[in-house]
Amino acid sequence: MAVKEAWCGGSIQLSGQSKLGEAVDTIYEQVIIPTYDPYKTEVFLQMEALNEDMSELEGSMINIIKVFHKYSGKKCKLKKTELKELINNEMSHFIMNIHENDILDQLFTDLDQNGDLEIDFKEFIALIAMVTSACHDLFNPK
Repeated sequence: MAVKEAWCGGSIQLSGQSKLGEAVDTIYEQVIIPTYDPYKTEVFLQMEALNEDMSELEGSMINIIKVFHKYSGKKCKLKKTELKELINNEMSHFIMNIHENDILDQLFTDLDQNGDLEIDFKEFIALIAMVTSACHDLFNPK
């Protein structure tokens, strides 16, 4: 397994033989995010081209990355207002719109594990995992 540093210093382990592994290798080698429009960077365009060959799950993973960077931008971290905007715009079918600051404050505190007052990608993925797990429980009849 090749370990490559991808966006924002997070490590990803993928086989260099897969299409997704090649895309991550490209990201690593080019250290992309120069102008920061995630939908126009060379790597994202390459990933979109590969998307046809990717599995549904791999495509979904790419979309999660794109959405995070759409709101975090070049700094690769979400401030509280950016997290609120992301949730209200991108997750409104699974999480009610956040209108009250108390709810946002509690969610932000729970996610911000390192206490730096920003949500990095790993902390964001914890939110995605929690919401996905909760949805699975609702949609999976027992």
